[in-house]
Amino acid sequence: MLEITRTAQRPRSYVRHRRDKNPERLDMTEGANEGANLLYGVPAIAAFLNITPRQAHHQIEKGGLPTFRIGGVICARKSSLNDWLEAMETAARTTGKS
Repeated sequence: MLEITRTAQRPRSYVRHRRDKNPERLDMTEGANEGANLLYGVPAIAAFLNITPRQAHHQIEKGGLPTFRIGGVICARKSSLNDWLEAMETAARTTGKS
């Protein structure tokens, strides 16, 4: 399940771990359920936001991302994340930060 790969540009001691895609933790829009709004698991949330799972966990822990749990698995709705991003953008514009 865990694959270790070495990258050509990095020192030999550097290894990158990549987990195989677990179908239970993928974005629920893949496959037959094209209209779903649910992101199931932190990897799916991170992929939607184009950040790393570690960054997503950090945002969740500090209460930044609108998430909930289903059976212990962290989930989010795409619509809620889009609303959150829009609110962050609006707040940044009103305070003068970019």
